[in-house]
Amino acid sequence: MLTIGEAGSVTGRFHRVSDIVLDDRGIRFEKITFFPPPTLSALNISNEDMQDLASVQPFALATEDLSKYQVDYVAKEKVDELNTYVFDVKPKTMLKGERYLQGRIWVDDQDLQIVKVKGQAVPEVGEQKFPHFESYRENIDGRFWFPTYIYIDDVLDFKKSGSVHMRAVVRFTNYKKFRARIRVADEGEAASEEEVKAAEKNKPGTPAAKPPDPQQSKPDAKKPPKKP
Repeated sequence: MLTIGEAGSVTGRFHRVSDIVLDDRGIRFEKITFFPPPTLSALNISNEDMQDLASVQPFALATEDLSKYQVDYVAKEKVDELNTYVFDVKPKTMLKGERYLQGRIWVDDQDLQIVKVKGQAVPEVGEQKFPHFESYRENIDGRFWFPTYIYIDDVLDFKKSGSVHMRAVVRFTNYKKFRARIRVADEGEAASEEEVKAAEKNKPGTPAAKPPDPQQSKPDAKKPPKKP
């Protein structure tokens, strides 16, 4: 995440790399692997910002959340080589402490899964402002679409401190499905060599790839991932 000053100069930076694991109940565990001290001065990263980065922006409109939204069909639209259904979405009501998506989604007409999201996390809390974003998903395992890329380039207008131009890129890489074997052993019985190797092979912790510097090269945010 960058704040941009005059003539495109970078005035602050927030950079973090993490390993993220979701268990079979959907509980999220994050292990930070690289986090130099942030240099942002015009922006403060709030709890709501971190919620949005972890949920609304990458995983907007999960199946269990559909009942919270008004979903209106807009049209069919070609996105790259994909045929998609387009829907406008907004929360029916907003409960205190919860974050929601307000924007538009693109759903693949074959897999019936979200492939693109464009919008904003709501509600605004106090004097906070939240950026508009675009997120894209890619077919990872031949069946499910997972977020791989989020792009933000927006100007936030604060009543007290004025306008702040921010830009951010979030990349999700190295998706892996972890499995485990359970064997009931007698007390004191050592694990077999095969079991030790299997445990090491499935051990999480592969570092995520370093995100690109959006100041040096601005990716084509309009191009969605291609369907395998």
